[in-house]
Amino acid sequence: MKKVVLLPISLLMILSLLTWSCEDDNDDTTGEDSCVRFDSPTCVDLSFSACSDDNGDYYLYEGDKYYCSDYYTAGDANECSGASEQIVIDSGCAVSASSGMELKSAMSSYTSFVLNAMIEVKAQAKEAAGCN
Repeated sequence: MKKVVLLPISLLMILSLLTWSCEDDNDDTTGEDSCVRFDSPTCVDLSFSACSDDNGDYYLYEGDKYYCSDYYTAGDANECSGASEQIVIDSGCAVSASSGMELKSAMSSYTSFVLNAMIEVKAQAKEAAGCN
């Protein structure tokens, strides 16, 4: 008889625990930015933060926000490609290359670094959210 009474109570407790432990906590974090700072190991002028807020993902470089959606164009491999390229251009890091081939390589390398930073921030945000 005890098993018949305890089983529904136990199941109800487990269900309620799962329901409230994965509850969305947006009320506490509305408007907060989730940012991580990055510094390029090869160009001191390329120091930025990769961030995410209610309006989307963006980079913060020298006080300006570069939203991925503002720089996205159809056909981009990554939604943040345009914004990352603009940061590299604004930093002047790729300009120091002497030939066209070196310039293209430098631009690609710095853009890849900036894009990987955003990927890392997104992964950390998912991990922090739990229940994903």
